[in-house]
Amino acid sequence: MATLDRLYDIAAKLDSQNLKSSGINAEYGTINIQNHTISLLESTNKSLDQLNNQRGNKTTQYYTTQSYTIEKMATLDRLYDIAAKLDSQNLTAQTATPESRELYKEIISSVHSTQPGSKQLGAQFISKYFGIFPELSTTAIDGLIDLCEEDDSATRIQAIRAIPQICKESREHTPRLADILVQLLQTDRPVELDNIKNALVSLLRVDSKGTLEAIFSQIQSDQTAEDGTPDDSLKIKAVSFLREKIVPLKDLLVDNQENQRFLGEKFKTMITDCSSQVQTSLLDLLKFFPLYRGQVQVISIPSGSSSTPTTLPIIPSDSEPFDFDAPFEPKPDYAQKLISKLVFKRNSIQQSASSSPPPNASKEITYLGTKVLPTLTPIINPKRLADEFHVPLLQILADLSPYSALIPLLFKF
Repeated sequence: MATLDRLYDIAAKLDSQNLKSSGINAEYGTINIQNHTISLLESTNKSLDQLNNQRGNKTTQYYTTQSYTIEKMATLDRLYDIAAKLDSQNLTAQTATPESRELYKEIISSVHSTQPGSKQLGAQFISKYFGIFPELSTTAIDGLIDLCEEDDSATRIQAIRAIPQICKESREHTPRLADILVQLLQTDRPVELDNIKNALVSLLRVDSKGTLEAIFSQIQSDQTAEDGTPDDSLKIKAVSFLREKIVPLKDLLVDNQENQRFLGEKFKTMITDCSSQVQTSLLDLLKFFPLYRGQVQVISIPSGSSSTPTTLPIIPSDSEPFDFDAPFEPKPDYAQKLISKLVFKRNSIQQSASSSPPPNASKEITYLGTKVLPTLTPIINPKRLADEFHVPLLQILADLSPYSALIPLLFKF
């Protein structure tokens, strides 16, 4: 494509001849003028052909005249001109016109510009006018994602900064864009990493559930290194991000019981199916959530007599139903389920101890006193279980005792 210097040189030569369409200066010569013009057009077409071949004929638009073709590629001036036109119309999604849609398409096309400045400004304008053109949302987001993968760091940062604005306009796009941001956490550029984390925090405030889903989707995914070995680097970076932001986002993650429950259930499904390093990071993070404090360490009995037992935590949970009217079964898996339920109940009560009416644990106390304690001895297996179950159960009974008036009736000596 003709360079700026070449264009200015041609323009200077043409201007110096005071040429007019009705009478070309004979001294300069018609052939020379045509040669300059043909040279310019040929170089333009040649560069465009190369660009078109590189892109596979994707997402480029062309203007065609009788003698040449030029790519409709937005420059900085053109982008500012489009923005001025859109701003002057005070458009909404209901009042957008076909002409304004074409202008927004031109903004989107700037992501394929050869000028980094145009790409950066295009990212800014894509997010600015995103809400006005919902029918172009997929194309706009695809363009923004392309910019997140650019070689130029400044362009990537501008695209990352544009993501929160799009999610504010349309929350339904949050999980997809959050997923992209989590993958970008692997960058080794500090400034870029700060922008990625800030964008993720913004998305957590826009749609905490959708953003957390995206984060845990990456934590649960299986990643492999180039040599084919498991690679937990992204998982660890994702968990580290949550650990880093847990205090600044206390109102959103810690004080919100719905999000606490969501996180706890995610941890519970992952804890036995991840590396020891990821497991340690998850358990360390879980300590910050009042509903999940006090994980109980027990020995997990694997199936098969030749299998080696492992020590894993019981994560508090109330997601699984538990029949407090049924007899207690002195089996390890049944005891684990009960402990999980009771620890969650204890934490819930302690978190809302000052509420009115006061919390009550009579159902749980009755079950422990009448159905569990009489069967503690059969649970004990000296080879493997020892105190792993009956000590936690007695501790929970003591913790719940202040929240029931039945203790004197159940334990008369």
